[in-house]
Amino acid sequence: MGYVAVSSDAHAEAVGHRNIYIVWRSTSRIMEILEDITIPLVPFDDDNEDVKFDDSTSDVAMVMQGWLEFYTGVPDVQTKESAREQLLAKIKELVEQYKDESLSIVCLGHSLGGALAILSAYDIVRSGLSKIGDKEEFPVCTMGFGSPRVGNQAFSDRCAKLPNLRALRVLNKDDLDFPNFPPASDGYVDIGTVLTVDSGKSPCLMGAGWGGRKHNLQVILHTVAGWERADGGFDTTRVKRSPALVNKDGDDLVAEFKIPASWWVEKNKGMVLDKDGDWVVAPPGI
Repeated sequence: MGYVAVSSDAHAEAVGHRNIYIVWRSTSRIMEILEDITIPLVPFDDDNEDVKFDDSTSDVAMVMQGWLEFYTGVPDVQTKESAREQLLAKIKELVEQYKDESLSIVCLGHSLGGALAILSAYDIVRSGLSKIGDKEEFPVCTMGFGSPRVGNQAFSDRCAKLPNLRALRVLNKDDLDFPNFPPASDGYVDIGTVLTVDSGKSPCLMGAGWGGRKHNLQVILHTVAGWERADGGFDTTRVKRSPALVNKDGDDLVAEFKIPASWWVEKNKGMVLDKDGDWVVAPPGI
């Protein structure tokens, strides 16, 4: 579902603090898609789990049931702990390890991952993991790319009242997939700051006929890298980022770049020759 990374010693020294990154992936399996559409609002906090509400007028922080189940549920019999349990334990360990340094936590995600990024960032702060002893709470921020709505007005208000929590939601104009889901009519609101970019401004990308490609992560990241402002131009040199990444898992670059479509593939789909000369699936670690 994701991974946790820590900035290197060299980077920490250069910027003056140590970053802990939490990165959540987007939907990849059919069962996840089915859970994605489980849209009832349910209380986030354990002490309100038995309370049922019909709208967003309550002062109880509520989030979409499907997102919360991804975060707190145990997916199968082989997995003994939920993503939440694994994450909070790891963050507690890392905060203790780097307690003598200046820290910050960044939660990132695309699509479904953006929803999980908000849930995990909120959870880390409310659980007290962003505070070391008597020191002030260190910053926790979340950035979602093409991410859906997560919770009701009370949840948004709760996030806003946490002084060290910041949320940014990056949307691509005319992205028709997750950004407008779940609907506001069901009690859902936007959380944090929303930045809307327009991939149609990039001279590097094919224009008409994209459809769902406007939801593609690489398309969004390419657009953010060159984005100036809504009424401005598009600067492909502002951030050093290879245009070839756009075609990593799609075919969105204009032909002039001569970059093959969907070039990010595992060599021979993970098949290797064994000692007898037979093609087999590569064992773990190869």
